[in-house]
Amino acid sequence: MIAMEETLDAAIAAVFGVVPPDIDIPPAEPAEPVEPGEPAEPVAVPDDVAALVTEALRHRDQAEQAFRDGDWTRYGEEIDALGAALDQIEALLVQD
Repeated sequence: MIAMEETLDAAIAAVFGVVPPDIDIPPAEPAEPVEPGEPAEPVAVPDDVAALVTEALRHRDQAEQAFRDGDWTRYGEEIDALGAALDQIEALLVQD
């Protein structure tokens, strides 16, 4: 059953046949204003990472096309190649 009433309490009563108990919810405290800080320095992306991202996107697109074509062998190959490109990106960006 769906009900549209003037208040939430009235809608709950119309749907479930009971009036919900009063719940005392304290008002939220206003958030502290945030002072604007220095703008973040742009992150330089190494050329090899940018090339790998382009490669990963190409494999994703080719996998999607293989999926639409029902070519499951090519789909699997493209997903594997996508995973390899992502692993290479992670190796370049994540330092232990």
